Amino acid sequence: MSRSQNPVSLHNINEHDRKRNDFLDYQGFIEFLKFLLREKCIEGAAAGIAQQVVSKGLSSLSDKQRAVLQKQVLNIYTQTTCPECGNDLAWDEMYWYVTDECPRCAEISDRMQRDN
Repeated sequence: MSRSQNPVSLHNINEHDRKRNDFLDYQGFIEFLKFLLREKCIEGAAAGIAQQVVSKGLSSLSDKQRAVLQKQVLNIYTQTTCPECGNDLAWDEMYWYVTDECPRCAEISDRMQRDN
């Protein structure tokens, strides 16, 4: 998989702000990492680091581990906006980047097919 054009930065994720209800909420981040692990999208050191974040939190990582997570996971599997429609993507909508289907683009496509 190629590098994302507009990946999420770890600097924008705050594990202590668990009540945020926005595009970069911490619990959504954890669920996204679980998805990537479950689907075996990441392997090796990156998978171990992702599992550590799920188990112990983002603050448990060293600077080197954070750099690996950013480079080998976020820079590849996250996209803050859809390059096709410009939709801001929440964590649960970033699954499309792995499955190639933006929720808004899919909805538009479905509507167009029903209308034809």
